[in-house]
Amino acid sequence: PHWPSVAVNSGYAYVARHDGGLYAVDLADEDAEEPAWSIYLGRADGQGNFPDGLQCNWGPEEGFSILASPAVSPEGAVVVGTLEGRILAVGDSDW
Repeated sequence: PHWPSVAVNSGYAYVARHDGGLYAVDLADEDAEEPAWSIYLGRADGQGNFPDGLQCNWGPEEGFSILASPAVSPEGAVVVGTLEGRILAVGDSDW
């Protein structure tokens, strides 16, 4: 299942998924078979790593889904809320 809208900024589409992942798709790369990057936000204590063998039917077997649409800050951070009840920002560590 997929409910959130996609956010588009600076040539990337940011897709929050029901599996707890946030994905960036490079819109200029027509041949890409994989996202430009992805991070697992389904568990705030998960350090961004996807669980081994992640399975998702009506929700991930480990962690929480993302049903909110992402937003992009003026600085480029991608902000999204999860069903864990957290609002998370993903951006450059140099900020």
